[in-house]
Amino acid sequence: MIRSTKNYFNSSSDCLVLSAIPYMPFLMLSDDPKTAKITGGTMLEVFKLLSQYMGFCYRYEISTDYAGGLELPNGSWTGVIGKILTGQADMAAVALAVTAPRAKAVDFSEFLYDDEWTATYARPSLEADIAGFIKPYDLSMWLITMASLVVSVGAMFFVRTTYSRIQQYWQNEIHDEKSTAGPSIINESCIWTLGTFLSQSVPRQVNGLSVRLITCFWILAAFIITNVYRCNLKAMLILPKVTLPFTNLDELVESGLPVWVPVYSVLHLGAKNAPRNTSLGRLYNQFVKPDDFVDVAKALRGVHAKQFVITGPRTVMEQVTDQYFSKLGYCSLYVMPGGMLKQTLLSLFFRKGSPLKAKFDPVIMRLKETGIFQNFYKKAVANATECLKPIALSPGSSTLRPIGLEDFYGVFMIYGGGIFIALLTFIIEIFTARNSKGKLSEISG
Repeated sequence: MIRSTKNYFNSSSDCLVLSAIPYMPFLMLSDDPKTAKITGGTMLEVFKLLSQYMGFCYRYEISTDYAGGLELPNGSWTGVIGKILTGQADMAAVALAVTAPRAKAVDFSEFLYDDEWTATYARPSLEADIAGFIKPYDLSMWLITMASLVVSVGAMFFVRTTYSRIQQYWQNEIHDEKSTAGPSIINESCIWTLGTFLSQSVPRQVNGLSVRLITCFWILAAFIITNVYRCNLKAMLILPKVTLPFTNLDELVESGLPVWVPVYSVLHLGAKNAPRNTSLGRLYNQFVKPDDFVDVAKALRGVHAKQFVITGPRTVMEQVTDQYFSKLGYCSLYVMPGGMLKQTLLSLFFRKGSPLKAKFDPVIMRLKETGIFQNFYKKAVANATECLKPIALSPGSSTLRPIGLEDFYGVFMIYGGGIFIALLTFIIEIFTARNSKGKLSEISG
């Protein structure tokens, strides 16, 4: 057991000094950096458990720059790592991301959590889709339907025309090759086919056994097509469907949305140094340049206003989601399901060669394997789990959206266009009929 730190450091204190920075949900501080106080976090429970098991006391020392640690050009370090290297702290009070530069400067324990960088945006809402009436079928299905209409009309016209000519031949009634039966057969074939497809009555009954057989097949096909269309359209209007802004890094880059990223963070440096032809390198061009990268509250206001996307560790994004859900009572943020930087390990940091690492590692391993650390984390972000479900199943989206007038705009546009074309055709027919009557009167005169 660790009874005193005097055995390890030339310190007058009998307690370990833990360098603390805000890192939700592991450690949370009050808003004012000058009078910052620790207000909560899972690491409080972790160190309470570790101290009871290993028998040591500890106290927190808040790092005023709120940084995990960044190497400066002169070789010194900022943040938690700087406190450890200068002897102002014995170890980190929060599990931080292990990177190659940090691994060269300090020792790190067995990892407590694994994390990844992700992106958060304003939660998409249910909106009316003007073109929704064409969505029940994809393009290939619409093309097949149109082709079926053409084939049905062509088959009906061919059979009727062939039957009519054979009948005229055997009855010796062919007086003129320019028969007027052609246009009449085309009109009736189109009316019978389209009328059945649109569930409309037709003015004349279908004659002829062959034509009736073709019509029966078409009625069956049209019945299946139209009923499946109605069912799919009804399901699309009733069931909540949301178009997600992005689901992975490539889609985020393709969206072109501005991206807020903490300066000198793992993602910021990784994108800056990545080749520009990669997705991560292209993402660097979308980074916004805010006045204060540390002002997370300002960044979150921008996210809710859909000004930009905010990026950060998934653990932080889930904690923010949890807080907003607890405050508002509904999910206001969308967290990208995929990650941008995979498998980031979060560990405690020690000075190089510190005997504390050998003391802490076996205990951390046993507690991690029992799921205690994960249990602490899950309790801290309990409400976030509701918002991380698929949007169709999460609160606020499972409620059925009432159908409004805007849902029918697309159908109304098609209907209005049909009325306009019919009216235009009617006017043209009137003027054509008048001109025909005028010419007939001149000829007769």
